[in-house]
Amino acid sequence: TNTSLHQEGTLVKSFTLDPAYPNPFNPSTTLSFTLKESEFVEITVADITGRQLGLLASQNFSAGEHRLFFDASELATGVYYIQYRGLTFLNTQIVTLIR
Repeated sequence: TNTSLHQEGTLVKSFTLDPAYPNPFNPSTTLSFTLKESEFVEITVADITGRQLGLLASQNFSAGEHRLFFDASELATGVYYIQYRGLTFLNTQIVTLIR
């Protein structure tokens, strides 16, 4: 999944999201994404009702590939939404925690 912007008639991929691995997971998974340029990114986790449960990252990330470790050992079995929000993209990934 990726989000793109058009600039001067050319397609510029600003954000690329890789599948969480493993998924389904117990109790942790790795979240990977790539940025074309340095950007402030906020990554949150929410339950199936949309209620925000935590903030995984809220910082400036450099251009390139990034990996985050999501430890859900305090959460119940279920489906969760990981939202990635930057200045040039908004993307949501679904992950499943099984016990």
